[in-house]
Amino acid sequence: MAKFFLPQLGDHTIEFGKPVKVEDKFKKLAVLYKEVLPTMGWDRYKRVNVEYEDQIICE
Repeated sequence: MAKFFLPQLGDHTIEFGKPVKVEDKFKKLAVLYKEVLPTMGWDRYKRVNVEYEDQIICE
């Protein structure tokens, strides 16, 4: 079962997964919020998954 967050900014769900390599997952979220969402749009994605190593899945 994936653990998830509902951010205050944007209209998406963040799927975080198990509390493993938490620092790496938060670094991926930082990249998403600093580089991707300002360019692509804050409401472009409904689901963001940082559960898997070396990737961010946005739908």
